Amino acid sequence: MQLRANDQSGNSTICWGEVLLQDAFDVCGGSSAEQFSFCLRRWCDGALVGNIDSLIIRGQGISDPENCATTYPAPTTGPYTATLIKNGDLLNWVKVFDAWHIIGHILGVSPLTSPFSILAADENQSNSVTTFDVVQIIRAISGLPHSILRPSWNVLDSVNLTGTWTSPNKGGTRLEVPFIAIKTADNDCDGAPGFQQPGIDTRDIARLAVPNELFNTGDIIEAPVQWEVSGDWLCFQFRLLYDTLKLQLLDFDSKLDDNYGMINATMPGSINLAWLDVNPVFSPNSDSLITLRFKALAPLQLLDV
Repeated sequence: MQLRANDQSGNSTICWGEVLLQDAFDVCGGSSAEQFSFCLRRWCDGALVGNIDSLIIRGQGISDPENCATTYPAPTTGPYTATLIKNGDLLNWVKVFDAWHIIGHILGVSPLTSPFSILAADENQSNSVTTFDVVQIIRAISGLPHSILRPSWNVLDSVNLTGTWTSPNKGGTRLEVPFIAIKTADNDCDGAPGFQQPGIDTRDIARLAVPNELFNTGDIIEAPVQWEVSGDWLCFQFRLLYDTLKLQLLDFDSKLDDNYGMINATMPGSINLAWLDVNPVFSPNSDSLITLRFKALAPLQLLDV
C-alpha cells in the first residue's frame, strides 16, 4: 500500500506499508491447518502414560485416545480447549511407603522436594500435606472407607499447570501439546503398571509364618502371623485371603495398634493390614505381629485354606 500526503503549499511525502495476510483459519480454503497431538507423560521421568480415559475437545469426548500418536485438526475459526482425563485404579502402586514419605515430610525427616510429589501427597485437596492424608491413604490400602478427593490421576497442562489447554490456532504446523500426569498418593513416583515401559518392583518380600496343622470341624485355631526372619522394619502391608467355606474369622489381636497402623477384616475372606512407624522398629521372628482366631467349619489343613 502506498500513501501520499500533500499540503496546501504543495509539499508532499510518500510512505509504504506492507501487511502480510495469513489465512490461519482457512477461510479461503486450501491452506494447511494446524495439527495437534496430545502427549501425557509422567512428571518424574517423562514416561508416556497409557490407557488415557478420554480427550475432550470443544466439549466433544474422544474415548481412549492414543498418546502422542493421533493428530487432530484445528477448527477453522477461533481457538479451542482440550482436556485429558485419566482416572480409576486408585491404588495402582500406592503403598504404605508413600504414607511413610508423607510422615517424613511432616516431621522434616525426609521432606518432599518436588511440587509434584507434594501435590500427589495432598490427596484430600486441602492445599497442605497433613497426617490426615496419611490416615486416608492407609485406610484406602486397608480397604476401609476413605475420603480421598483427588481423582486417581491429576492431569495438568505442562505450560499453565491447569487441567485444560487452549489452542493458539496458528496454522500450518503440527504441535505436540504436553500434559503432565501425577498419580494421586504415589508421591515417590514409582508407579509402573499402565505405562509403556513397566518399571521394576523394588519392594522386598517378607515371608510370614503361620502354623500348618490339621484341624477338625469346630476347632478354634490360633494362628500367629510372624516374620520368617528378624529385622528392622519401617513399614509393611499385607493381604491374607482365606476360604470362608472352611474358616470363620472370630477375632484377632495385634501389637501394632499403637503405631500408625490399620487392620481391616470386615470383608469376608480377606484380612488387610497396613503399618508404618517414623523410625525402623526391630521385630524378632519370635513375636506375633497379629494373632488370628478362626473356627474350623470343616476338616482342614490350615495352609490349604
